[in-house]
Amino acid sequence: SAPSAVLTERLKALDSLRGFAIASMVLLNLSAVLLSGLPPLPLRFVGSLAAAPVFVTLSDFMVALTASRHGFLYFLANRGLWILAVAAFVDLVVWRLYPFMSVEVLYLVGGSIPLAYLALKLGRWQRLALLVGLVALAPLLRKLLGYSYFPVEFYLWGQQVWQPAIPPK
Repeated sequence: SAPSAVLTERLKALDSLRGFAIASMVLLNLSAVLLSGLPPLPLRFVGSLAAAPVFVTLSDFMVALTASRHGFLYFLANRGLWILAVAAFVDLVVWRLYPFMSVEVLYLVGGSIPLAYLALKLGRWQRLALLVGLVALAPLLRKLLGYSYFPVEFYLWGQQVWQPAIPPK
């Protein structure tokens, strides 16, 4: 259930951890542009295996801390849809990709924030069942939706704008 006490001041440790996660992801994404080849292994580990999950988890945790002050429309419009719009902008303008075709972590964050608010309305066992169901359905969804472990090329405005640096085997 939602926290009973209303959080009145910011938690500096959470803000610092979130800032570190953001900085790590930015560095990882910039290294793909600035370096030739793959980024150094420590940066790949911190940026992709640690920073993105920490950032997504903290974003949804912040929903739980502020849910008593805001309703669903706040988390949908002021958080979720705004973040999805930024992700689409990044894909379209920065990477020149069709929006919603990349694996941009902002899509995950933008979609998960309003869903996290709705999940808070469920009971503890219902949330656990939802989590188990999502984990169990993941392999089926990958098969049905044609998920590949390696991105394929994309075209925008009739031109090839991106293809994998290392082709799948």
